[in-house]
Amino acid sequence: AHPDRHILLDQYLSLNGSVAAREEASTRISRRYWKACVKIITPWIEERKALVMKYFRPQIDRIGAGNKGNITIPRSNRTADIDPDELELNNIVGMYYSGQITATSPDEQSALKVCQRVKAVRDDIAHLRAPTSQALVDLIYEMDRLVRT
Repeated sequence: AHPDRHILLDQYLSLNGSVAAREEASTRISRRYWKACVKIITPWIEERKALVMKYFRPQIDRIGAGNKGNITIPRSNRTADIDPDELELNNIVGMYYSGQITATSPDEQSALKVCQRVKAVRDDIAHLRAPTSQALVDLIYEMDRLVRT
């Protein structure tokens, strides 16, 4: 019961400790990783959302103009009308696959790739699973390529 045990000690114990110490250290590492995903990655995505959405904004505005300003998005086996400002990056993926929007320019293709990476990470978090480290690396790489901040 050492809540502030250093992560490097837990890493060492997870590899070299007794069976019980390895299990406890691995559990603490997993909990820290989960908390980092929720507390750091989710806000990081939100901070960059508008920078990604801008590549689809002209298409979104055209769609909204024909639907009283709203966007009809696919949701499981149904659809929902929402304000364009309420769209999430996940919605862009669904709109792309349903043919509502396209990604023809290189910037749109890069933005779509970011949205796909975000969707994978957020789906894991929404289902209380920690995203893989590779999924996070892929997301950060694609986001940095697109946003350059």
